[in-house]
Amino acid sequence: MKIVILGAGVIGVTSAWFLLKKGHEVTIIDKHTLASCETSYANAGLLAPSDAFAWAKPSAPWFFLKSILNKNSGIKLVPSFNLSLIKWSFQFILQCTNKKYIRNTKIKYEIAKFSLKCLDEIIDETAIEFHQDKRGIFYFFENVRSMQQARKSFSLLADFGLEISILDRQQLIKKMDKSHSLPENVVGAVFSKNCRTGDCRLFTRKLLEKCKQLNGFKFINNEEISKIINIDNKISSVVTDANTYRTDSVVVAMGCSSMKLLSSVGVNVSILPTRGFSATIETTDNGNMIKAGFEDSSSFMALNMLGNNLRISCGAEFTANQTPSTSMRKSTKKMLRGAAKFFPNVKKTDNIEITEGFRPMTPSTVPIIGQSSIENLFINTGHGHLGWTMSCGSAKIISEIISGNKQQLPKNINSIHQQLIGIYPCLLPI
Repeated sequence: MKIVILGAGVIGVTSAWFLLKKGHEVTIIDKHTLASCETSYANAGLLAPSDAFAWAKPSAPWFFLKSILNKNSGIKLVPSFNLSLIKWSFQFILQCTNKKYIRNTKIKYEIAKFSLKCLDEIIDETAIEFHQDKRGIFYFFENVRSMQQARKSFSLLADFGLEISILDRQQLIKKMDKSHSLPENVVGAVFSKNCRTGDCRLFTRKLLEKCKQLNGFKFINNEEISKIINIDNKISSVVTDANTYRTDSVVVAMGCSSMKLLSSVGVNVSILPTRGFSATIETTDNGNMIKAGFEDSSSFMALNMLGNNLRISCGAEFTANQTPSTSMRKSTKKMLRGAAKFFPNVKKTDNIEITEGFRPMTPSTVPIIGQSSIENLFINTGHGHLGWTMSCGSAKIISEIISGNKQQLPKNINSIHQQLIGIYPCLLPI
């Protein structure tokens, strides 16, 4: 088939790769010059099934209400009378039962775990280097109570098969590189050994170059997608501000922009742009760095080294407004304090890039993957904070669905996809 993929982030490019390997002709269309210019540009860099928790849980509504008044909250709701935000918030609350929390966490975990296997499949074939590190991920805690609460939370993922270790301060120091001085207020950590880190932007752009080496691939850049033409419940073409492209099938992988485009052809999804910030700091002397990715639970920050760059990410503002945020300055100071706290002896250059990005978050915080009610329109979007982690697995799933080979997916992933169909009425049962 001739397939058009809308969006050249990590979701779109990995989808293109697996579809090309199935023998399809694939065209990616994106408004930017390069791939990975939005959500995939400067994310935390964590490949973390250990972060698969659904954000919609019984305690979440009260947490978000308190966050409105707490100016220092790392995760917060920015209230407004925007109808999309109100509708999304109501749908989010409906997902906040314990039963749905467990179900949604299980779905995310299984896709994330499967995704790392699919990532290895790509690496084995392409030998792409993107500063991948397999030393695991630490979750640091500054008080015993928080650590005990986290232990209870992580036990759910442990039940699903995630291997974790609970480390007190001395065990943590022993586990880490001895040359690093751990901040005095860190009392211990949860350690997930099977998680990884890696540069999402570098991976996406290198994989795009590999796609260009395969027959039947085109990358159309610098063209804004205007609309998709639906005739008799079938997409006939994609219209941009410059051209019209005939197609057999379309994959929508446009992150936060997916909802508006899909709604234009009567496919209703609920995606909220969730704002986050990141800092990329070039370094010179990295001999004293922490040899793994980690999260600081007290500040909701993720930090890790990607080659010679220290990547820090923080914040999650649930907002319908994608205009520049007044939180940028505060978040920048917070990230720079985090760099000084955990990497006091690493020599940093003046080359610092501060980025604001938006995660495409569904009310369940579970991605939308599958065939829509329109015959040849497929959806691969809404991955929220786990886009990088779930990208390769999501791409593999959508490629098998489009190719009519869903039975080739592992049984547990087939079961997970059936649950996605149950969550999202816009998806067509297969």
